[in-house]
Amino acid sequence: MKRPEEIEEKIARRAAKNHPLKNLVYFAIAGICMLFFTLMVLFGFSAPQHFFYGHPFPKPFFFSTILIFISSYFIERAKKSYYDEDGKKLLDNLLITLALAVGFAVAQGFGWTALWDSNITLYSVSATGHETKTPNGAFLFIISGLHVLHLAVGMIFLFAAMFKVVNVRSDDVRCVVYFADRLEKTRIEMLAKYWHFLGGLWFVLFIYFLWFFV
Repeated sequence: MKRPEEIEEKIARRAAKNHPLKNLVYFAIAGICMLFFTLMVLFGFSAPQHFFYGHPFPKPFFFSTILIFISSYFIERAKKSYYDEDGKKLLDNLLITLALAVGFAVAQGFGWTALWDSNITLYSVSATGHETKTPNGAFLFIISGLHVLHLAVGMIFLFAAMFKVVNVRSDDVRCVVYFADRLEKTRIEMLAKYWHFLGGLWFVLFIYFLWFFV
């Protein structure tokens, strides 16, 4: 016969596994996937390769791709630091992830500037001196811009996690409670999952965009 402590632990693990926060994040990810899939299909149907072929693909997009992959590594290290109950490493890894996210957003901005300089704008695409009115350029800006917007949401939660760690590190009792809190553990785990999802999403978008330029 199981002891009351074992039963309580089992119930707690099951509650953590089916926590509403997890369902909310998974639901948000599913909605984001539907949104981007719809935009990508509409973009593909507009024959972008006819307008973009021969234009230089923005080099900053290559750099931003590297940055978001590196940030996924550090958010995973942050999660491990939480498991190890190492507040300093947790804060350091969250800070590095945030800095890389800012760098990604800046690189995207330079990428949009490069698109505009190569005569791919929101309302037209120019090649060999001939300007064609088309929404294809707008698709590039809108889709990549929406990704940055979703990244900004992740950065808000990242900053909130950092703020929580800074507050509890000054008090040993609060620090122990923080690392023992299943809700905080779930928050860190779901933040990491969301971050990995954004990295994977950008990689798909990056390959999809690049396909129409080569």
